[in-house]
Amino acid sequence: MPIYEYECRKCGHRFEERRGVDDRHNVSCQRCGSKTIGIVIGPVSVHTDLEPYYDVQLGCHIKSKQHKRSVAKDMGLTDVGNASVYDVEKEAEKNRKHREEKWLNERPSREFMEAWEKAKATYPSDN
Repeated sequence: MPIYEYECRKCGHRFEERRGVDDRHNVSCQRCGSKTIGIVIGPVSVHTDLEPYYDVQLGCHIKSKQHKRSVAKDMGLTDVGNASVYDVEKEAEKNRKHREEKWLNERPSREFMEAWEKAKATYPSDN
């Protein structure tokens, strides 16, 4: 489902909404409730296979189609070319949460804990 950017002609408020193509004109302003809304046409980005570009969906610079497939595979995605932005964002969020949980569940090393105890000892206590 595409994301549309709208601007209220009454109060000038700009906002984005994810809407179906058939439902894109049935919008009211989130701030004032006006129905006089215009769709904002933004810049378009065109990429060729000759130059690297930053892929917003994958969150990294892409050098070629093969590199894009490799990055997608590393993220756990199977078919990035046909995936919607929402699917890619959902997978990326799931992978990010998995990495965070893995990091939180790991125990700190003995060296880290010793350094932490030394650092805590240098702070004055509240007692």
